[in-house]
Amino acid sequence: MSFLPRIEDTLLIDGVKYSFVGTPAAPGTPVARKGSHATVYQMQASEGTQHALKVLAPEYRAPRIAQAAEALMTFASLPALRVCARSVLTPQKNRPLLELSPDLAYAVLMPWVEGETWQEVMESRRPISPRQSRLLAKRLASALAAMGHSGLAHCDLSGSNLLISLSPVIVTLVDVEDLFGPGLARPDHLPVGSPGYAHREGREGVWSPDADRFGAAVLLAEILGWSDKLVRESASGKTYFDPEEVHSEGERYQVLWKVLWENWDLAFAEAFRKAWRSSQLQECPRLSSWPTLLGGWTTGPLTPTRPEPKEARAAPRSPPESVEATPEKETLFASARDLAGEGHWEEARSVSDEILRNWPEDSEVRSLLGRFQRMQAIGAGLRQASEWAATSGRSQDWRSYLDQLKTAREEAPEVGRYRELQGQAEHGLAVALAAERIEELLAGKQWEQVGKLLNRIPPGHPAGLRAVTLIEEETQRRLELARLLREAREALQQEDWQKAEADSAKVWRSAARPGSSSRFWKGRSRSG
Repeated sequence: MSFLPRIEDTLLIDGVKYSFVGTPAAPGTPVARKGSHATVYQMQASEGTQHALKVLAPEYRAPRIAQAAEALMTFASLPALRVCARSVLTPQKNRPLLELSPDLAYAVLMPWVEGETWQEVMESRRPISPRQSRLLAKRLASALAAMGHSGLAHCDLSGSNLLISLSPVIVTLVDVEDLFGPGLARPDHLPVGSPGYAHREGREGVWSPDADRFGAAVLLAEILGWSDKLVRESASGKTYFDPEEVHSEGERYQVLWKVLWENWDLAFAEAFRKAWRSSQLQECPRLSSWPTLLGGWTTGPLTPTRPEPKEARAAPRSPPESVEATPEKETLFASARDLAGEGHWEEARSVSDEILRNWPEDSEVRSLLGRFQRMQAIGAGLRQASEWAATSGRSQDWRSYLDQLKTAREEAPEVGRYRELQGQAEHGLAVALAAERIEELLAGKQWEQVGKLLNRIPPGHPAGLRAVTLIEEETQRRLELARLLREAREALQQEDWQKAEADSAKVWRSAARPGSSSRFWKGRSRSG
């Protein structure tokens, strides 16, 4: 890219004079953000307003940039998409300028957005507070949900394409040239995503309404986790994950997942896990689910809304075959529906069988019967999974049960009992995870951390009882060591060498018992 402006240069664009803004740290040098596809310069219009001039690399200069600008303008009012308000320099309307500076062909003039990229925050290891983490995550989740409702996808969600401001908290997406959405043309080169955020399905490029699902999960997890020192210290560099770590459950993944669970919310951590383990983008959580998990808005689409494609509109249902209605049949039919609404599939199937025995030509009941049979099988699997999870107490079995509950809720959203069961299963999973974490901490003799987690498991839980026993034993050891040390000091002060030697031997024997804390003994030894 040979466009190298000087600070004193000015550009006349559509009758308005623009000058380059200088870098405070390097007087005489224009402010510029350099990326792989383009360089963005800060410009000031003659009336004082701030703008950005995006000069594309030669291989990305194409008429489609200008063609897309008008369609992108439609979405400039959506949260985080201010840069969609743009004007493109074309040979047709900016010929004199392009003759002087050919590298400005299809350059984009748009609003200048103050802030820094999320990538810059991570690269500098700069901490943010838990409040800032949550606000940033909520702003981004709301913006992405609004885009999803409007049929849009950025197609390259990453730390380098997210601008943030912390005072006030604002998020802005940049590099929107390859945006997927209604009225936008398919790019010549499909976006393959950025390292650390790209899903395995997108290796050959992806341009679809689901393109942002995985990147959204990773970005939101990074933002929520960044307020924890352990996550900052574990980060790879410009991204939290190394590109080769994506989809693998190595040390960095384990650190981030545990921080999301322990500092924030199990449901959010599990949604991130679901995206991380997905083999296809459609398996990742929908963008509309993140605001709910973060306590944000859930009121539906913001303007502009996506027009519903004609081919996607549901065709009118054909009326069922005419079957004579009788009071007896209507009563049975209502009974079957009521039973199904409560999740009593076996009883609903039995009533449907009775209807068909008397009215075998009823196609609607035949269809319902097939559904009841399918849900009866799902219900049997749920009972077995619930019993197994409750018996084993393992987190993987609770997750399996939750997955089956999700299937049941998708198949029969009208059954309120499944929502209650899901809440109980999520509680069971939280207890199982806490118990497993307690066992890990007990093995490492991290007593204080164990104590913090005990309130997450119910009284009488085996892990809790074991933890309390071991903590009490450790407390008694510490008290015994303190007593022996005190007696040894007193013997030394009285120059009773024989007693001092005997007491010291007792100290060493007590400190050497299995389960005793060597760190505690070393500290006491130094103080003695």
